[in-house]
Amino acid sequence: MWGYHDKCLPDLLLENHNVCIHTRDKPSTISREQSEVCFLDREIIKALLVAFPQNSRYILVRLAFRTSWLIGFFGIIRWLAQKQFIFRGILPLRSRKSWQFWVVLERRKQKKVVQQSNLSAEIGVQGLLDFLRKEDINYVVLRSFDKLPKLAREGGDLDILVADKDELRVREFLNLNQGNIPIDIYSVSGLSAGGLPYYPPPLARKILESAVEGPAGSRVPALREAFLSFAYHVLYHKGSLTEHRHMENLLLMAQKMDIFMDITLENLEEYLAGQGWRPKRDTLAKIAVMNEWVWKRFLADSSPKNEIGLGVFILKGGAVRLGFASAVVKAIERDGFAIIHKIQFNDKQKHYAADHLRGGNWIYQSSISPEDYLPAMAIVVLDRNPIKWINEQALGQVPAGRMHALKLKLRKEFDLSGQKSFIHGTDNTTEAWEYIEICFPGELALIEKKMENFKQKNGFNFLKKMHLYLRLSPYLLRHGLKRFIIKRIIER
Repeated sequence: MWGYHDKCLPDLLLENHNVCIHTRDKPSTISREQSEVCFLDREIIKALLVAFPQNSRYILVRLAFRTSWLIGFFGIIRWLAQKQFIFRGILPLRSRKSWQFWVVLERRKQKKVVQQSNLSAEIGVQGLLDFLRKEDINYVVLRSFDKLPKLAREGGDLDILVADKDELRVREFLNLNQGNIPIDIYSVSGLSAGGLPYYPPPLARKILESAVEGPAGSRVPALREAFLSFAYHVLYHKGSLTEHRHMENLLLMAQKMDIFMDITLENLEEYLAGQGWRPKRDTLAKIAVMNEWVWKRFLADSSPKNEIGLGVFILKGGAVRLGFASAVVKAIERDGFAIIHKIQFNDKQKHYAADHLRGGNWIYQSSISPEDYLPAMAIVVLDRNPIKWINEQALGQVPAGRMHALKLKLRKEFDLSGQKSFIHGTDNTTEAWEYIEICFPGELALIEKKMENFKQKNGFNFLKKMHLYLRLSPYLLRHGLKRFIIKRIIER
């Protein structure tokens, strides 16, 4: 029950003793909800605009006068249009003497729950830890490990990070010993989760490599990694410090490390950035979809004045293997973009780029040929319509819009039907500079010089500038109105 504040639950739920009911209010975790059925009410309905419970078969949305429906309605239309759900009708449910009405949506393909398992009480946490030690599993208990083998609190769960090579053995053990103790399993690559890894892979490896012995024969993060990984969890998984126990744990660990600072989200974020633990901007953009604090800090007030129409396209292994990489380059140039620089990765560069871009989210679980989805080539492109060079003031993110449109056009032209895309690209100049630092280490000055040479050879005279302004004016008006409406919705 998400956002449900009525005094009484529907009679149907109260009368069914086989139903386990949980109430939740924080939309930031809704996409990771594990329940078979989710009821969404009040402000939570707005979350449907950007996300939905990925693992739930049925989603019921309260049909009542709610201002959140003004936003949530478009989310429902979006997911229905993408064929994520089937509309099953309106379900009336009696609650004591009144009636409630719920819109019923059913997932077309129920996603298999892969992160959370439930361990038998007969085996218990100690039995699991003994198995992990006996089988020489490379893992850590991420947090709340001080009281092991007891859980930190009644009804709590155990969060475990495990090396990719050992994940299957751990899941097989849990599947053979199912019960009611919640165990969350996260692998380094996040392959089985089908989305962003829990931590960027280089950071996850640091956590595993620095592991020390903990209570009950467990493996736990060393003090530094324990603090950094827990702060990362609070910032980027939760986006909140409202839970008092989180504040206490962070204060205690900071004192042990002789770190003296006020524990706020902003101070923690600055410290993590200084330690190299801040995610890249493209990863932050994905996190911000369900993390309001991240969105406000990094993306809400993004200024377009640094936007110069710069982009980086990544062609994955499948594009190179199938031989259409050169055709993609020609299509980019044909669409009014200049190729500034490019590289085809060797094996070491390929895996480095995969680790540090997109939060490590490249290979997907059902892929027959995983190498097809690793980055294989990087192409630096520049928009030949130099909006920035005409006027550095806020013309909106027009170049970013063109870059995103180009990415979609390339995918439509070159991707194989029924396959994940072989083409990835940045959406704005800020992301592009990060990609250049990772894909072209030591070549930043060369790329800047090439861009400067291009600008000098492709300047706009007065007539061309006026013509471009006239062509852009409808878009600028529409874009400005859209930004104004979104800002007003968020402020409310």
